[in-house]
Amino acid sequence: MRLGATAPIGEPGCAVLGAVNAGSISREQVESYLKLSGESDFHQLSHAEKRKKDRDFGRYIKSVKTDLKNRH
Repeated sequence: MRLGATAPIGEPGCAVLGAVNAGSISREQVESYLKLSGESDFHQLSHAEKRKKDRDFGRYIKSVKTDLKNRH
């Protein structure tokens, strides 16, 4: 099924959500597409961009652990 030009998913006028509501496609298909699209975006990043993303995530996890430790 081709939907043609569409607004970003979740925005007013989104043909994908209209198709889900009409029963033309399932919510699981949309979720699968979004997951694959995110994975594709990650694989297109350069090595340096992936390392930065990993470092930023590591820093975030460390800050959460520190916050949890300081609460007790």
